[in-house]
Amino acid sequence: MESIVRVPAADFTPERLDTGFYSKEFYSARELIENAGFELEAIGSVCEPWQFGAYALCNDIVWDGAETGVPFIKAEAIESPLIDEASLSYVTKKTHSILSKSALKAGDIIVSTSGTVGRLAVLPDSIPVANSNQDTIKFSLTGTNYNSHFVAAWLTTKYGQAFMSREAGGAVQQHIYLYNFKRLPLLKLHNGAQDYIGEKIHQAESLKAWARKIVAGQNAIYSEQYAALSDYKKYKSQFFRMSFKAAFDVLTPESYPPEIDQYFRENEFVTLGEISSEIFTGNTREESESSSEAVAQATSRSCTGLFLKGPFNKVERPSRGKYLKKFDILLTCGAHDKKYIGRDVSIYHADDENLPSSKVLVIRIKEGSLPASYVHSYLTSDAGYIQWQSVVRGVSAGIHPGDVSRIRIPLPLKIKGWDSIAHIADDQFSSAGKAVDFAQELTRAARFLVEAVIEGRLDESLLKAAQVLLEGGNESVDRSILNRLKTDGIDGSGQQLFSDLDELYRLLAQAQED
Repeated sequence: MESIVRVPAADFTPERLDTGFYSKEFYSARELIENAGFELEAIGSVCEPWQFGAYALCNDIVWDGAETGVPFIKAEAIESPLIDEASLSYVTKKTHSILSKSALKAGDIIVSTSGTVGRLAVLPDSIPVANSNQDTIKFSLTGTNYNSHFVAAWLTTKYGQAFMSREAGGAVQQHIYLYNFKRLPLLKLHNGAQDYIGEKIHQAESLKAWARKIVAGQNAIYSEQYAALSDYKKYKSQFFRMSFKAAFDVLTPESYPPEIDQYFRENEFVTLGEISSEIFTGNTREESESSSEAVAQATSRSCTGLFLKGPFNKVERPSRGKYLKKFDILLTCGAHDKKYIGRDVSIYHADDENLPSSKVLVIRIKEGSLPASYVHSYLTSDAGYIQWQSVVRGVSAGIHPGDVSRIRIPLPLKIKGWDSIAHIADDQFSSAGKAVDFAQELTRAARFLVEAVIEGRLDESLLKAAQVLLEGGNESVDRSILNRLKTDGIDGSGQQLFSDLDELYRLLAQAQED
């Protein structure tokens, strides 16, 4: 970033004299768009954004569960340009009614405007209505000439973010106020080009929804395969007797939850040590200076969801390294607060080379034993979380392979659909994981496409033609465009953004069919 920026005298305003308002990125973006002949239109001239309402109403919020509550969106659930449904909170229907000025519906766009300024998402069809906190601004493009998904793609580009950053201010914490937000520009493209780009984000939503459906279906079957922990809650007590034989070298009450002990007195089980070929922690490597020789490394931040999340660190390739294998189960093995350990347990669904870091614990289930997805499902249950917490030790909270090997897994009762799913369960999980990966790539594709149009490396007419053909069932031009996308943009020097377009189209068709 240049330290000196020449600002036209006409651009100075007494409203703002901070350097962020006159950034090089903003002027470069504005000049490029103007020279390309594209029009910009302020959001406030197209629609009427809204925020929260009376802050005093925060005192009236009553939280609820996912089954009966209304989704409540905070910044952590906004993964530009999609909603991370696993990170949603929920409020009661009464609270939703009280907070009517912060409600939104499917198709609306929500933007984080405090702290993590500029994160945004379109509310998907899977969430018909939702509510949101005071640090977000919402707007609806219904009845306008703009495609909401395209606008989300535009605002996530480096050019859209330059305009967003310009409007943010604050000496301590960045913030965008509603009057600033209304000045943000919308990029005007032909409707056909908007629809083509926007459909990439809509496809990403569909793939994520399909993946959630697959996993939820399997977990529903899995939860029928073992007795519910709720039947044993009555054994939870501050004072309890424990068997001397069950003791190990940690003597804290949290290490011996009585409800878990009673549960496994009455239900058959195996330990993770018995069904795993390996339980180990990784090794943190030095970052690589050569991208061509680098290998991916999963860190603790990668283990924050159902499937291992990128982007991964790029590290030097070791002469001998212990790489992840498909269906490995992973979680962070250390945290500043013990309650975070076991909250997220991920499964590795890919065949790509990936080295776990020293902050990642890996459980490798033996072939021919229980499905890894069944083990993973149990470990992410309430009972699984209690067991994770029981093996955390140390002032600096951590878990160790020897302790993890003692965790007990209930043997499946093999009823209500077990036979129909057990032999394909892990492959189904893998397909769901691939769908989530493709969803991330499709959102990147949408961003790259907008940037390529602005930069003159892709013509609107080609996108319009591709959309017309797609609507007629012809994917040839779409395939040609997607083949040009690399990890660093269209016609870039990086690797292919989509490594397997046939698999992408297959999963899109599967998601639409299901």
